[in-house]
Amino acid sequence: MSDRGAAGRPRPARDRHVRELLDRMTLAEKIGQISTVMLPSDDDDDARALVDRPPGIVLVPASEARRSAARIRAVQDVLARSGTGVPALPIAIGHGAGWFRGALGAAATWDVAAVERLAAEEAAALRAAGVLATLGAVAVEGQDAADGPPRADPMLAAAMATAQVRGAQGRDTGRAGLFGPEHVAVIVPLGVGRDGSWHERTLRSTLLTAAEAAVRAGAAIVMPTRASNAGVPGHTDSWMLRDVLRRDWGFTGVVMAAEGAVHGLVTHHEIAGDLTEAIATAVEAGVDVVGSGADVVDRLITLVETGALPRWIVDDSVAAVLHVKDRLGLLDPDRRRPPSAVPPSPAASSAPAHLSVARTLVLLSDPMGALPLSGAEEVHVVAADAVHETGGPVGGQDGGASPDAHELAGALKVLLPGALVHAGLPGAGDPVAGSTVVVLAPDPVTAAPLAGRVVAAGRRCVVLVCTDRVDALDELAPTTATIVLCWGPVRRDVVAVAEVLTGTAEPEGRLPLGLPVAPTPRSVVFPLGHGSGYTTFRYSRLRIAPAVLLGRETVQVRCIVTNTGHRPGRDIVQVYLEHLTSTIAMPGRSLAGFAPVRLGVGQSLPVVVQIPPERLAVWDRAMRHTLQPGSVDVLVGSSAADIQLSGTLTIGSSGALGPGRCS
Repeated sequence: MSDRGAAGRPRPARDRHVRELLDRMTLAEKIGQISTVMLPSDDDDDARALVDRPPGIVLVPASEARRSAARIRAVQDVLARSGTGVPALPIAIGHGAGWFRGALGAAATWDVAAVERLAAEEAAALRAAGVLATLGAVAVEGQDAADGPPRADPMLAAAMATAQVRGAQGRDTGRAGLFGPEHVAVIVPLGVGRDGSWHERTLRSTLLTAAEAAVRAGAAIVMPTRASNAGVPGHTDSWMLRDVLRRDWGFTGVVMAAEGAVHGLVTHHEIAGDLTEAIATAVEAGVDVVGSGADVVDRLITLVETGALPRWIVDDSVAAVLHVKDRLGLLDPDRRRPPSAVPPSPAASSAPAHLSVARTLVLLSDPMGALPLSGAEEVHVVAADAVHETGGPVGGQDGGASPDAHELAGALKVLLPGALVHAGLPGAGDPVAGSTVVVLAPDPVTAAPLAGRVVAAGRRCVVLVCTDRVDALDELAPTTATIVLCWGPVRRDVVAVAEVLTGTAEPEGRLPLGLPVAPTPRSVVFPLGHGSGYTTFRYSRLRIAPAVLLGRETVQVRCIVTNTGHRPGRDIVQVYLEHLTSTIAMPGRSLAGFAPVRLGVGQSLPVVVQIPPERLAVWDRAMRHTLQPGSVDVLVGSSAADIQLSGTLTIGSSGALGPGRCS
């Protein structure tokens, strides 16, 4: 049985802890539970000041999360002696220096098990520091923001979001919401990162798939987008927050406003006359936690006392926050685990983190065969942003060295004992034959001229793209330089990057999105799933079962993969679908499933990719997710363009799969 929330929103049943706390809380104490404050400084007086207005949530910058154990402990000790005695829920906000190389870097692994494992390790480190909730990086980035990175493929992003929730909150969360004191709650962004007008079919079939998957996996907290769709801001979109999130997806957790987003209803979207009206509008739309500061708390109290907001709406939101705290062990002193005085160092788990780096790196192109580097050549490592661009030839320029370049050069010297490795550009008199320039490129646009001059001088060039803005390769791609996508700075992972460059390890990442390159933006030069290692693979013996889908069975796509190269390697078997007949115009080839496979030299293994019926369904004109009779091409290969096997699946019956099932 569940409590009935605002406008029929489902909520979990209030257990004893929650009922007792609600009964004895004053209105001000309740509203404190749905308010936030930034983590106080090291000054004990700052922590003691929270007694007057005990907050429900403490925000901790993600970059400081692992170093904040003492400050969090001081806050919790103070709140334990306050009127309610309820500890705060410490939440890491923003993006810190985690083990993942960003959302796209994680997706580039195409490795659900690795992402889940690393999410669990990251959660354990945060939990040891007293941080109990964190923004889901795999789902939050790449939300089509005008100034942000591009989006990963919807189906791939959904798989990675599910893995992150299961890693941080436990594998049983999707079944019964059983995350507990050993876990960290995941905050899932809901919506896209820029204003626009998207049809409901586009939202449900592509833009919301990662969020839906995370919610269905059990994510505890949702954060609406600051942007608007068709003029409706995410924080006032009752259709999104009630109909889609709660009714269709069954979400029972907390909806938390993005920092400053409610103020933005006045200053940016201009749909509210003042902050009080903005708060009321957001709460009525379905936001539980609307912001921080005494001003927000006072305005909420006034709204309830004057009857502008029903008291039961506040109770409903407070109960949701308390329910999450109870799951995390904050309401039961016997289950609380205070943060350690010294949280464990991430280095304690360096082995699995190190292994993940090679899986994120994507060898996008190598037209001149520059990789792997050999021990009998001369290698120069330069940083593109440290080179003074004169427009002249490479020879004779000095500089290009940076701390990152020196570190990578040092790692290459260890792995290439017979090579001459330098940090900095080659000089005018340096030999050209047999030399390679490795360029660290935090901006691929500004690195393109340098790469072009290196190639024009007759040297091989390897460009490490050290950013997630991989949609800016238009000028770099035509230079014929080797391109390796690193997704972020190499300074933390110089040894792992050096191992890939020298062939000690494989570049195992694959492109998590398709990249068109100008001047023909419609032709995808680097398709979804593209990337290569240092060996080759062949696919054979495709089998699709059942070949005719009469019910709602899961389709199994089987094939044999053989390593035809001269060294062990890892490949990603990818299955794509093309609807040949449908009442709805489909976007063409879409990813339906994938499976990593690791093979020794000459080894062959069977691979099975499971395709649930939801991925064969379409959103019809009435916005029902339905199976429609017809034929579907099933394409198997190592990228969306490199298809090695194909077959046909017939859908023999029709039927709705239920609302919102698009993950």
